[in-house]
Amino acid sequence: MTLFQCMEEKKLPLDIVTCSIFIEGMCKAGNLAAAKELFLESSLRGLQPNVRTCTIMINGLLSGGLVGEALTLFGEMEESVRLPNSCMYNTMVRGLVCNRKILRAVEYKNEMVARGFCADASTAELFVHRQFFATIDPKGFMRKHGLEIMTSNYIFLISQLCFSLAGASCCRVIHHR
Repeated sequence: MTLFQCMEEKKLPLDIVTCSIFIEGMCKAGNLAAAKELFLESSLRGLQPNVRTCTIMINGLLSGGLVGEALTLFGEMEESVRLPNSCMYNTMVRGLVCNRKILRAVEYKNEMVARGFCADASTAELFVHRQFFATIDPKGFMRKHGLEIMTSNYIFLISQLCFSLAGASCCRVIHHR
């Protein structure tokens, strides 16, 4: 019996909000296969996933290390009439950082800012709270990878490179006044 059949049998509402709640629970429980199945089945049943539903699914995919699938879903959202919002961008940036995809995270952070969105508290913490120094040349790294040399990219890159290398001897904390 599918979840939809069970919901129908128990007379639960069959709407995208209810599906989103189930998808989020499945993702948090680590059952990504069931979450993906419900996400796809909801579309087949005419319940179009909204931005919130897609953000939940993207967060689950990134938490499960499925970066490629998360990027694909984000791209599909951009191509549809459901444009990504601030929450979705912040989710992408944090998830990419957690999966050590720093360059992609910087790209999405820049796109987020260009579209007029701001980092939320959790994402801003990635930029500000961790103040590290790496022995690599971050400006050279940014030039090599075609990133604009600007303060926010520099701070983000330094903090995330060191965050990714947490505990490595090449990182040490800088104390600023």
